[in-house]
This record gives sequence, C-alpha cells and structure tokens, in this order.
Amino acid sequence: MAKKRLSQRNSWVAWLKEVKVEDVLLVVVGILELMIVLLVSHYSFLGEEFPSQILSMTPLIYYFDIFVKKTTFKYVFFVLIPLLVVWIAKLFQRKTWDIRKSMMWLGIGIVIMLLIYFIAPSKTGFENIPQAENPDVKLFIMAFCPFGQQAESALKPIQELFGNQVVIEPHFIINDLSAQGVQQSGCIKDDTLCSLHGVNELTEDIRQICIWKYYPSEWWDYVSCINANCDADNVETCWQGCADDNDIIIAKIRACEKLEGIELAENDRDLGEQLKAYSSPTFFINNASYQGEERTPEMFKKAICKGFINPPSECETKLTGNAETSQTSQDDKENNEEKFIIKAEIDMDKCTEEG
Repeated sequence: MAKKRLSQRNSWVAWLKEVKVEDVLLVVVGILELMIVLLVSHYSFLGEEFPSQILSMTPLIYYFDIFVKKTTFKYVFFVLIPLLVVWIAKLFQRKTWDIRKSMMWLGIGIVIMLLIYFIAPSKTGFENIPQAENPDVKLFIMAFCPFGQQAESALKPIQELFGNQVVIEPHFIINDLSAQGVQQSGCIKDDTLCSLHGVNELTEDIRQICIWKYYPSEWWDYVSCINANCDADNVETCWQGCADDNDIIIAKIRACEKLEGIELAENDRDLGEQLKAYSSPTFFINNASYQGEERTPEMFKKAICKGFINPPSECETKLTGNAETSQTSQDDKENNEEKFIIKAEIDMDKCTEEG
C-alpha cells in the first residue's frame, strides 16, 4: 500500500516537472484576462451594468473601463492580452519555449473566451424593476449637484414624450445635521433640515418643491433655466427671472416657502430615508432603484418602459442626445448622438451625503 502511494506521489512529481513556466503563466494570466474581459467588455456595453465596486478598487480599472466603452476595437483585447502572456512566457523560458505549443493553447483559449463572452448573460440594470399599469417614477436630486442636474436634463425629453402616461416626480435629498458631510451652515429648523451644498441649495430645493406642487407643467422648463443660468451663490436673485420666464407667480412661491416649505421639505427628507435615497441622482421606478450605470434619455426611457405591464407605443421612440445636450435645439440633438456616461456609484461622479 505504501509503495502504491509512493508511486502515485512520484507520478505527480514527474508531471509537475513537465510543466513549463509559460504553461503556468498562460493559465494564470488567462484566467485574469477572462475576468477582465467579462467584467469590463461584456458588462460595459452602453447601457449595461458594470459592478462599480470593482472600479473603486483602482483608478486604472476605471479609466480602462471608460476606454473600452469608447473604443470600437474592444475585441482586440481578446488577442493582445494573450499575446502579451506568450511574450512573457518566452522571456522566462528562452531555451525551452515551444512556440507551436503556446500558439495552439493561445488559439484554444481565445475561442473559449469568445464563446463565454457571447453566451454569458449580461445585465441591463433593469432586472429589479417591477411592473405596473402606470409606473410610479421618482427622481431624488440636490438642486446644485451637477450630476443631479444632468439627470434632470436627460429626463426632461422623456417626460415630454410620455405626457400624462408617466409622471416623473422630483424629490430632494434633504438630511439633518447628523448626516456625514453636512455643515451646520447648510441647515435650518434647529439643524433638522440640511443640504450638502449649503443653505441656498436647501432654499432652492424647497422652492422647486413648491413649484412642482403648484406649477407641475412649468417645473421642467424652470429647472432647465436654473441649471443653465444660476448657481448656489446667485440663486436667491437669479431664480426670479426663471420664474417670470415660465409664468410662475413669484409671490405665490414665496408664500409657499413661508407657509408650507418646512412641511414639504420634511416630507422629502422622510421619503428619502424610507427609500434609502442617499446619492444625487437616485432614480426609482415603482419604488425599485434603477441600477444601470448609463443615465441618458434613451436608457432612462427603456428603464421606465420596463416598469409598464403593457408598454405604450412611445417606448418604440428612440431618444438621441445626452444629458448635456438635451437642453439644446432639436437640430443639435439630432446631430449629437454621443452619450454621456455617469458612474453613479464612484465618489468622483456622484453627490452623496458623505461628500
């Protein structure tokens, strides 16, 4: 029995001695390549979800992901990375390296990866969206978060497309002083109502809540005007011009701020806590958070259409343009189809209560 075990051990040792360094490298780096290709290329087609927690590990992967999204030669990575592995193997085994053997396994590896690449299912970010007769759509933003403003610009043409079939309700991320990143200078009412970018942002949040309550049809045009012309420093005077341009009675909004503003802000604060809306923008369809990483008019539209039991004909309309160009003229929209990608879960590309 002991001799049999010794014989088996000797056979394993003999097999291990036959393994070349380049074989090990091809296996190890091949596995790493497969992971990169599947995580970056397969899940990085426009509109599909990429596990952003991987991106947060290193900026290098983030920029590689962006490059893969934009290049039309993404498939070249299936060949370039294995060739790099073969070259490294040759450096390690200059005398014993067998080019025919390496190239054979290289070809087999590429074929297997291509098969997995095209067979493996991809995520769209829509999987968690429940359906309803008329989807309930909510957008949580901060008035002067640039990424929240881009989401507003992307959603405006969608609201115009669907009309009364879908109502995209704007809500605001309002906290108390206990939230990380919030400064006391951005708070009112004994520090129970605060906004990340200061008290002027909180005041504009409340104004926009009031305008949504009394002028919902004018809200989108008003916000477009604010985003284009005002900031947190000048909004207290700038907003009145946007209100006048959209036939919003300033005195009525001032009265709402004074008489109802606190209660309306508290409602948004409590709703945000209930839905766990902590970053701007956060987009809900039937109270399920949209998990896709691309925030363009077309992808927002597709997500909303997933929320219909019976999608209307408007879902067949293709929306072009991006969050930055949706406020431009129709001719500009038709001529600009480049999409703007927002990484909602990366610190550099989001507005959160942690700052």
